[in-house]
Amino acid sequence: MVEERRLRIEREVEEERRRKEEETRRAREDKRLLRQEERQKLEEERDARLLRIVHSEMRKERDKEREKYEKKVKSRKAPKKSKHRLGRMERKRWRGDAPDRRNVYQKDTGKIIEIRLEDKTEATVKIVETLRSLTIHKGDVTIYCSGGKTWVDSWRVVRRLFGETWVKYGKGTRPLRRCKMKFESTGTIILRRVTEASPSALALKDTMVKMFKNPQLQKKLRGRSLVELVRFYNAVKTFATKRSRTRARLMISRAVRESFEVNVRSRIIVKVQYDERIRKREIMRVVRRRIGGMQIDSTLKEMVKRRSRVV
Repeated sequence: MVEERRLRIEREVEEERRRKEEETRRAREDKRLLRQEERQKLEEERDARLLRIVHSEMRKERDKEREKYEKKVKSRKAPKKSKHRLGRMERKRWRGDAPDRRNVYQKDTGKIIEIRLEDKTEATVKIVETLRSLTIHKGDVTIYCSGGKTWVDSWRVVRRLFGETWVKYGKGTRPLRRCKMKFESTGTIILRRVTEASPSALALKDTMVKMFKNPQLQKKLRGRSLVELVRFYNAVKTFATKRSRTRARLMISRAVRESFEVNVRSRIIVKVQYDERIRKREIMRVVRRRIGGMQIDSTLKEMVKRRSRVV
């Protein structure tokens, strides 16, 4: 009896301890959720305040330009008499029917671009933050764009960070760096494989820009290892213009060819006759397994695997 009473008391004490720990955990979780809701509410208020400020500044700029134009039209004097008769547009400008585009500066600010995810009802102007949160998604992501001309996050920043993200365009795809007009028009945008440029790739890009202007730095490429040169080659896609990408690829491929006698610009293309029994992905798997068995550097192997194609 004494032993049973002792066991019962110990069991009750243990249950009481577990109950208190569960209550403490629930209270801590409730506090965390409350802080998260308050933080989200503060962020929403900050976004709304930012939109109000931006709209107010745009309205002030439009009012200033309108007042400037009206003063210019009112202060315009009558033209001097000349032998030649005024043209049609000159007569309209004198009457005030048409604006004088030669002297009046008109700034086209436009409305702010806002995007909204498919599963959310609130739009946001933070395009960089929104795209960064989508990098963890593996499939296609649909966003809705309100259209406009003003970017809160500069288009140059968006293009530099997410220029290699693929966007569905018609029946095919194209990189995001070529889709500025699609974001500035109202409609749906389907993103495939949202990719953000790493800080190391941006640093390599800046290094290559310096090499463009300094031939001595280009000669030092021949003394670098194959791993470093492949990293440079992979960072070429961070350039915005096709001219810069072509120039960088030629520079890096020339250094690899002169140092290691390898042409990194060529790729393996496997041509297969059509047969409904043949699966393309299985052929690709065999090709990559064969490449993995080659006696070359592992970095170069991965690059060749990525660039191989089955047609």
